[in-house]
Amino acid sequence: MMRLYHFPQSCSIAAHIVLEETGAEYEVFTVDINKDEHLTPEYLAINPKGKIPALLVDGVVITENPAIQYYLAKKFPERNLFPRDELAQAEWISMLAWISNTLHVYGAHVTKTFHFADDRSVFPELQRKGIAEWVKCLASLENRLEGQEWLVGGQYTTADAYLTLYLGGLRRADASLADFPNLMAWLERVMARPAVKAVLQRNDSLLLEMPRLYAAAAAA
Repeated sequence: MMRLYHFPQSCSIAAHIVLEETGAEYEVFTVDINKDEHLTPEYLAINPKGKIPALLVDGVVITENPAIQYYLAKKFPERNLFPRDELAQAEWISMLAWISNTLHVYGAHVTKTFHFADDRSVFPELQRKGIAEWVKCLASLENRLEGQEWLVGGQYTTADAYLTLYLGGLRRADASLADFPNLMAWLERVMARPAVKAVLQRNDSLLLEMPRLYAAAAAA
C-alpha cells in the first residue's frame, strides 16, 4: 500500500488529491512541520531533503509534488489525469513545473519568509513583493482560463489539482475575488469532483469557503 507523508494546509494537499483521484488504496502519515517533525532523524531517513510531500511506494520514496503527480497519473492511466497528446503532455509538465518553481516560491515569500532572509527588517518588503508577483501569476491564469474549463489539454489533470490549493492565498492578498471570475468558476468545477471535495473536507481546508466569499465579493 502506498503511504503519503504530508501536512494539512500545505502544498502536499495536491498529492493527497491526486492519490484520492487514483482510487487506489493508500495511507496518510501526518508530518507536523509546525513542530519541525520534517527535520527529525526519523523523517530525514525517509526524505533527506526534509520536505513534504513524500510518497512511499514499494520501498521507494518519491519526492517533489510534480514527480509524485507524474508517477500517479502514469501508474493509473485509466483515471485520465494527464493528456494523451504528446504536445499537451509537455504543456502539462510545464504547468506542474511553473506552479512548483514560480507560483509556490512567490507564495513562500509570504508564508515562509525566513527561508529567504535572516534580517527580519526586510521581511515586509519580501512579503509585499511576493504577494504582488503571486497575484500577477493568478491574473495570467485568469486570462488562460478564458473560454476554457481546465488548465491543460481540454481536460482535468493533476495540474488542476495542484493549482487548487494556491487559490486560498487570495484571501490574504490585496486583491478582490471578484477580479477572478474565471478562476472562481474553475475552482467550483474542481471542487465538484468527489475526490477533491473529500480531501479538502478531510484536511479542513479554507478553500471550502472560497465560493461563498467570491459570491459575496461579486455581489458587493
